[in-house]
Amino acid sequence: MPGKRLQRAAHQKNCGVCGMRVVFINPTNYIYSYGLRCLVSYIESRGHSVKIIFMPIAPLGEYVRPQIRYNYPAAVYKALDEHLAEADVAGLSFVTNFFGQARFISRHIKDRFPDLPVVWGGIHATGLPEKSLEYCDIVCAGEGETGFAELLDRMDRGDDISTCPNMWMHRDGRIVSNPPAPMIQDLDACPFPFFDSSREFLSVQDGIAPIDEDLRRLSMVFPAEYFKLPSENAYMGMTLSSRGCPYHCTYCCNNLLLLLYRDDGAKLLRRRSAAVVVDELVEIKRKMPFVSFIALMDDDFCATRTGYIREFATLYKQKIGLPFKCNATPASVTREKIDILKDAGLISVEMGIQSASERINREIYKRRFDKEKFLSAARLIRQAGVNTCYDVILDNPFETVAEKVETIRYLGEVPKPCILSCFSLTFFPGTEMYHMAKNAGLIQDEEEEIFNKKNITVYIEKEPYIKFLMMNAASTRFDADRRPWTRGILRALTSKPALFLLNRRYFGNVVWPALSALLRCAKKLKTIGESR
Repeated sequence: MPGKRLQRAAHQKNCGVCGMRVVFINPTNYIYSYGLRCLVSYIESRGHSVKIIFMPIAPLGEYVRPQIRYNYPAAVYKALDEHLAEADVAGLSFVTNFFGQARFISRHIKDRFPDLPVVWGGIHATGLPEKSLEYCDIVCAGEGETGFAELLDRMDRGDDISTCPNMWMHRDGRIVSNPPAPMIQDLDACPFPFFDSSREFLSVQDGIAPIDEDLRRLSMVFPAEYFKLPSENAYMGMTLSSRGCPYHCTYCCNNLLLLLYRDDGAKLLRRRSAAVVVDELVEIKRKMPFVSFIALMDDDFCATRTGYIREFATLYKQKIGLPFKCNATPASVTREKIDILKDAGLISVEMGIQSASERINREIYKRRFDKEKFLSAARLIRQAGVNTCYDVILDNPFETVAEKVETIRYLGEVPKPCILSCFSLTFFPGTEMYHMAKNAGLIQDEEEEIFNKKNITVYIEKEPYIKFLMMNAASTRFDADRRPWTRGILRALTSKPALFLLNRRYFGNVVWPALSALLRCAKKLKTIGESR
């Protein structure tokens, strides 16, 4: 275990320099990183000083092929070394899709600064703590605020850290694991997320630059068309009114946290007061006045009493007044809640379909999904004048072709127009889904099948025709409510002969790109015609 840095920290304390100096490195493309910013604010409130360095492998908004994903320019590593030279602790927080970057960065740190403690946190390290210790000194598992702050406090005092809650580490040739500290129940007591341009940095081609307003804008831009906003781009701020989820879907990180804290006895789903949530958004507007759109990122914002919704909406309309979106489920949606939120600025609701198969939802995902209730909730939202976005999971090896066809035909029934978000199923380590896949022999190479996978990427080489239909069945071309005859077209397109002839690699390589190009041209011509 590194010792010289900790000795230096203890010496600084004796000299009147208090607190640990932490450099957080975020190797993901998520510059907003709400959870990390909340953690930073919390540990700063305990007297420690922090920098955040965001190190996306590609320029903001771009995607790179997996095989070149980890090649940071030498100038970036040189600039990183300058920041780390005065640090007492280096921390990396990330999700599984960015394990490769985290591994490369950590190896670089250990090569250049062998006595600098490297701490990994986030959902990946929580799911695979022992494997993570191959690349770092300490793993912080679970919600990090209480445990990580305690770790830094003990380091600062020179106390033993081997019994620190949440922490995994090597001691005397074995791995020591400590149970997590209880989850924070009073979320109102937590400070607002950290935004300080003087201590936030971003890797660029020729080094690491402070995040000025231009870079901040670039990191927060979002296509306005996605939410039907009346501008070319939206600058999206975000917040959470709650932590946890009322549901326990097997593929979700909340499933892992449920397993980790099942003996805790405390509530997994916790909610902040409406006034505190709005006060945080007031602060975001003050620091970033260019923000033009708010995303409420709770797994189900509507899963609370109507009184809370009304109080939030009243305060939001008075103090914020920006268009916003939220996530919901059919079980939590009521016309009263949607009307209240629409009056405050709600323009979009996102709900998960994932699969239309009863078996997949019940046995594999372990989620309650009623197709008729979903359609009723979606129609209610559309009738209230609010846009809808639906989530669907692709690349599920447990799902049969017949069950995928069932989802395609169901997408023809959902109210239009809508937006469809497709995600490739990733077996996130530690979740029930991960263990299910391991037991079924579906994971042969974790490196390629999980760590190098992008869950927001549609892998068209696998069942390209089915995916093409999946992504187009939710378009207005297949609006069963207004054009009932389109049901027959979808049935023909998903018939066994059509699948036999078209669900092949050539469709993804040739036909799909050609059809997509034609559809884009048609859309452009329509736009030109409407503008005349």
